[in-house]
Amino acid sequence: MKVIFIQNVAKQGRVGEIKEVADGFAVNVLIPKKQAVIATPGAIKKLEAEKKNKKIKQELDKNLFHQALNDLQKILDEKTKGILEILGHKNDGKGNLFSQVKEVDIAEAIFSLIGISLNPSQIILPKEPIKKIGEYEIEIKEKDLKKKIKIAIK
Repeated sequence: MKVIFIQNVAKQGRVGEIKEVADGFAVNVLIPKKQAVIATPGAIKKLEAEKKNKKIKQELDKNLFHQALNDLQKILDEKTKGILEILGHKNDGKGNLFSQVKEVDIAEAIFSLIGISLNPSQIILPKEPIKKIGEYEIEIKEKDLKKKIKIAIK
């Protein structure tokens, strides 16, 4: 019997796969546990439509993220000469910060500037921690899109 997996099932199938399985296994295990449905022509069409919609949504999200990064750069160029300023970190007067600047701090600064919320995991800092006042180059990424921006710690 052909089934469409709606949950990942170890050694059997992954979500969205259409596979031939034993009739008894499908009727007694997969379907009652809502791990799969029978692969009727209507169910297959629905699955294909969902895959197409998911792909369209991913493209739209990618375009929106790209636009947001362009907006961020435009606002930085207009307001702060292309540099994102991060203020409020206490220092010892010699340029050393008492606490390092983290991805969350940068995400909050971007949100306060343009209202776009980034996941801190999308921000890539330089290899060494930011523990001094100065300018640094960071990278913002989303899958295959990357954008470098400069930040100034003051």
